[in-house]
Amino acid sequence: MPQTEIDVREKTRVALRRLLSADFDLVEDRTNEHSLGGRLARYIERDLGEAYKVDSDYNRHRGKVKRLEGHAISVDIVVHERRHDRRNLLAIEMKEAGRPAQEDIDDSDRLRKMTDKTRMPIEERYGYDNGLFVKFLNDPHRGMYARLSWFKNGADDGLEILYPENGD
Repeated sequence: MPQTEIDVREKTRVALRRLLSADFDLVEDRTNEHSLGGRLARYIERDLGEAYKVDSDYNRHRGKVKRLEGHAISVDIVVHERRHDRRNLLAIEMKEAGRPAQEDIDDSDRLRKMTDKTRMPIEERYGYDNGLFVKFLNDPHRGMYARLSWFKNGADDGLEILYPENGD
C-alpha cells in the first residue's frame, strides 16, 4: 500500500525518537553518520513495512552511480523502490554536533536538488518526494535532540525539533 507524505514523515519522526531514546549513547558519543544512519534505517524500515526499501549509504540510480553536478554521491538514507524513480519517498542526510557548518549547508543544498522534480540534466533528476536533513545536537538541560529540516520540490519545507520518546 502506498505511503502518504504524512505517513512517511510521521514514521520517520517516530524512528528518530526511538533512535534518540534507545541509541542515545551513539548520538551522545558523536558516532559518525554511517553508524547512526544504519540504526535509523532499521527503525524506519520496521515502521514502514515491506512496501519500500530503506537503504543506507545508497549511491545507485537506475543501476548506475548516483551523481550531482557530475560528482558521485551517496545518500545517508533513502526510502524508495529500487531501480526506478516512481516512488522515491524520502532522502535523508544527517550530521552529528560539532561538524563544520559548511557540511550542513552542502547537505541541505543536496536535498533541495534531490527533491527538485524539474532538475536538469535529467540524469541528475531523482524526484524524491521529501528530503530531510537531521542535525543531532545537545541541550545542556534536556539532553540530546534532533533538529529536522524538511525539503520538498527543491525548496525548504519546514523546521522542527525532536526530543527522545517521553522527552516532549
